[in-house]
Amino acid sequence: MSITFHNTIVHVLDTSIGHYILSSKNLALEDEIEAFITKHIGHLFESNEVARAVFNEEGELFKMIKSYKEEDFYQLSCKVADRFFQYMLNDSYIKSGDVVVSSFTRNQENFLGIIKLNYREAFTHQMDEDGDGVATSLIKQRSIFSPNKIDEALLINKDSYEVWLLDKSKEKYLAQLLEIENHLSIKEKLVVVEHITNEVIEEHFTNPVEVITTLKSNIAEHIFENSSVPVAEVIKETFKDYKEVEEECMQKMEQCGFKDEQIVLTNPKEAKKYISHKLKTNTGVEIKLPTQMIHDIDFIEFINEPNGTISIVLKNIGEIINK
Repeated sequence: MSITFHNTIVHVLDTSIGHYILSSKNLALEDEIEAFITKHIGHLFESNEVARAVFNEEGELFKMIKSYKEEDFYQLSCKVADRFFQYMLNDSYIKSGDVVVSSFTRNQENFLGIIKLNYREAFTHQMDEDGDGVATSLIKQRSIFSPNKIDEALLINKDSYEVWLLDKSKEKYLAQLLEIENHLSIKEKLVVVEHITNEVIEEHFTNPVEVITTLKSNIAEHIFENSSVPVAEVIKETFKDYKEVEEECMQKMEQCGFKDEQIVLTNPKEAKKYISHKLKTNTGVEIKLPTQMIHDIDFIEFINEPNGTISIVLKNIGEIINK
């Protein structure tokens, strides 16, 4: 990934002091600082927690970006800082932090980036020197950034006006603040598909474990092969012997706008969560099973007992390792 920065600035959004502080100069991008910002931008392009969205074309911010020229950078960055801070003053649950606004080129495409670096508290040492020597104490710093984590950010393609939105805050406020028509992230879409399908499975099957595992296996297979989840195809594969159940599930998907959804993953690591299936019994026993073995009766068998209980038989075990 090749990124060339044109302008980058940091404004302070600390609600505890009652006003924001606008930097009058661009950020000096020394090697470590540039690497820090580049790492976060790269993560935003690759993360399945980031939603692809679009601007409300009637919004003020979209109009500013549509007419944006590089000489407008400082004015735009100040507008963004002001908008953030006014919103934060009205919602005490939004964390104070600094906002990084950056104009950059990535793979010959032009972008604007808005990254909010939230504050966290941490202790550090302080040294005071007097005539008797050096006294070391501990003090609490409340404006430390996390080196690896950001919760709120926005990337904007200045040519196509496509938006990459990350909002992991409890308030989920960025779409409203920045006048964006919010879309679900890849991760959120997968959660919705699983939730709808699991509901249908629980309703129609006395032993839902095998069918849920089939669903997970089908999702994982598509992710590994094509880095995508074709919703209709996965449902058809999962309920291939139960046409009525398949139709009911597709109707529910259609109601949520997912009938023809092709969920494309930017990071295939998401498939890892589907390679195993964890079961917990009402007696407190927990079992973690490889998804691909669930339907192989040479290794695992689910038995519906006459008294209505379920037995799980594990077969052909060569060794048991105590962990």
